[in-house]
Amino acid sequence: MGVANRKYRFRILNGTGSNFFQLALSRQENALTEGDILTVIGNDGGLIDQPIPISSPETLRVSMAEGYEVVIDFSKYPLGTQLYLQNTGLKERVDLETPVKPIMRFDVVRQEIDDSEIPDQIRPFETISIDAANRERTFIYENIQGKWMINQKMWDAKRIDFRANPGDIEIWTLVNPQKGKLHPIHLHGVEGQILDRNGKPPFPYERGWKDIFHVGSQETVRIALKFATRDGRKLEGKYMLHCHHLQQIRS
Repeated sequence: MGVANRKYRFRILNGTGSNFFQLALSRQENALTEGDILTVIGNDGGLIDQPIPISSPETLRVSMAEGYEVVIDFSKYPLGTQLYLQNTGLKERVDLETPVKPIMRFDVVRQEIDDSEIPDQIRPFETISIDAANRERTFIYENIQGKWMINQKMWDAKRIDFRANPGDIEIWTLVNPQKGKLHPIHLHGVEGQILDRNGKPPFPYERGWKDIFHVGSQETVRIALKFATRDGRKLEGKYMLHCHHLQQIRS
């Protein structure tokens, strides 16, 4: 893609069936250089509260069906510069080794005036109060006798496993006990906020509202959900949760 030496806003969606990405910007093909920056301004729940710079060799993880919005500022690069959006792969996945590999190349080919700015604060953000939680639930994702199950149950469109009252706040614990297997968990009809991963804070770019939650190898992720809109209007209807790892589902 030919670009001008100004800021560009990109929307990234991982639409693959089984590929996890670790993205970084680099001035070298098939290698990472230091100081090239992707600035995250949004994720699958929309804009986040403040910009998060991802400075190479740091990376941005994108699971299947997960989305991010980033800004790349090409103004610091002279005309003729070539930049690569690289994928470094996930080291925690044992069944697939992915070397540093370019996905896209940007060619800085023209000069343009750019008076845009990335604000220090993008939007107000209010965390869900876990002290107000009505209940907690645990969901375990594992392969049992060759079949992927949630809490030892297969999918059944006629079965309802639990009921949440409109407006309720719930704490969900998503558990992946298996090594080398990764789960991008998608929740339908409700968004949540990540509380912690194995007791540690989530990545800064995962702040805000999300409906895709990466549950890594032997990882436990806690999330807070509110069965209402962000402005407090109560929601009613059926909700579904599932893993977006299609190759894993087929197996």
